[in-house]
Amino acid sequence: MNTPFPTPLPPSASVDDESKPSSEPESNTGTSGNGWFSSGVSRLSLLSSSLQTISAEMKEAVDARLPAAQSQISALQSTLNAHLSSSPQPPFIDAPSLTALKTVYLTPQLIICSHPHGSSPYPTAKALSDLLSLRHPLAAIYNMSEQPYPPNSPLTPLDVTFKGLPFPPLGKAMQLLIQWSSLASKSGVIVLHCLTGSGRTLCTAAALLSYAGLFNTPGEALSYVCKHAKRSDTLPSQVRYLRYLASISASGAVAHPLPRLLTSAEFRNVDPGPGARVYLQVFDGQGRALGTYQPLDSPAYGGPGADGLPPPPPKFPVGPFS
Repeated sequence: MNTPFPTPLPPSASVDDESKPSSEPESNTGTSGNGWFSSGVSRLSLLSSSLQTISAEMKEAVDARLPAAQSQISALQSTLNAHLSSSPQPPFIDAPSLTALKTVYLTPQLIICSHPHGSSPYPTAKALSDLLSLRHPLAAIYNMSEQPYPPNSPLTPLDVTFKGLPFPPLGKAMQLLIQWSSLASKSGVIVLHCLTGSGRTLCTAAALLSYAGLFNTPGEALSYVCKHAKRSDTLPSQVRYLRYLASISASGAVAHPLPRLLTSAEFRNVDPGPGARVYLQVFDGQGRALGTYQPLDSPAYGGPGADGLPPPPPKFPVGPFS
């Protein structure tokens, strides 16, 4: 029986080669994909180049216009700065400066403080001016410090002078009390101050409150003032003055004291302590009329006289009280 044999393979072929599919279709497919990819890369390159060109053109345009824009901005800023510097700033309540000024409301119509142009580093004068402008258009400031305000002050005070005295003379005190009562009746505000906002200020404020009938006695008024002002540095003579002023106000007497001739003065139970000296000062309506104070090297204290002559006998005791 004859068995047919397969056709012999070429010398370079093998049995495995028959099972491999033809590579021609793969070659055709690969060529098509590479063409699409190359086209996409070309388009991206063209788009990137276009964007770079647009960006460069925009930068050139901005750079060309930037100096002119900066110049306009500078001109507008200069105009704004000039307007702000020439326009008054709106007032506001400057609490730290008012605290440094020792500003206290004793009543809604009575304010006490220290001198607005004192030694404080805060802008106390402007702070007080702003406070009055915002809250109290009808206000009067009474300066009892004998230190005038500078010409450029934003405030306009009424100077009340009584040189050397711890309180105003009775005649002037009654005039002030009447003025203040009249202002308060018109819903006005009174601002009182001396140099430190202490002795004279506390005494005068207590006199006003007592005169207005808000307290039964001057002592009650002074206690109230010292409590709310958180300071109590008043002199015994100021306390006595308040009692005397209250008695005059209650009796309706007119405070026009008659001339008096002082012939003697006596110190009793004086013991100021080591290193202290007691002296007497006499004031009239013009200021200090007489004072017994003498320097330590004066004849009254055993030192040589300025003219070499023995010192005259003093009218008042001026010896070293210690």
